[in-house]
Amino acid sequence: MRIVLADDSVLIRAGIREILTSHAHDVIRECEDADELVAAVDELVHAGAAPNMVITDVRMPMPLI
Repeated sequence: MRIVLADDSVLIRAGIREILTSHAHDVIRECEDADELVAAVDELVHAGAAPNMVITDVRMPMPLI
């Protein structure tokens, strides 16, 4: 599974990435804020490489779109 991971905590991202990759999932992008997440997913979709899943911190503020 191709996953984009977003969390403002470096330690949380690293821990989740380790769990996912140890179970044969591909973390294709990591983002530290909501703006970076939106840009990364947009870029991947336009490149024809959309992720299967996005895992994000629910307390991370989202940009106004």
